[in-house]
Amino acid sequence: MPIRESAINYERKLAKYVEKFGFFVTRVPASGSRSKEYKPDIIAIRKDKILVIEVKDTNGELYIDSRQVEGLKKIKETTGAVVLICKKRECCTPEDLQKTKRGNYKFISGKNIDEFLE
Repeated sequence: MPIRESAINYERKLAKYVEKFGFFVTRVPASGSRSKEYKPDIIAIRKDKILVIEVKDTNGELYIDSRQVEGLKKIKETTGAVVLICKKRECCTPEDLQKTKRGNYKFISGKNIDEFLE
C-alpha cells in the first residue's frame, strides 16, 4: 500500500475512534496540500471540547515541518482548541515537541489519545 494511502486509512480509523467518545468528527480535505494556509487532518467537536489533530502514520522517529507546527499553534491561539500531533494513538501538543537545529520539530513522547478524549 502506498504511504499516502496508508496515512489516509489511518486518519479514517482515528476519526472513527474519536467519534466513539461523542465527538462530531470531520477529516479536512487537502490537509496535506502545500496551500498557503495550513490545514490539520482532523477536527473533532463536542459540547465541552474541540480537538484539532495532525495525524502521522509512522512507528519510527517523527520530525514535523515547522509550517505544520506553527499552523497548529495559530489554530490553538485563535480557537482555544486542544491541538494534538498524533503518532498512531500516541499524542502530544505542539508545546511538547522538541525544536531541532534546522528549525523543525521532533516528536519525543506523548500520551495515549484516550487521555485527551475524556
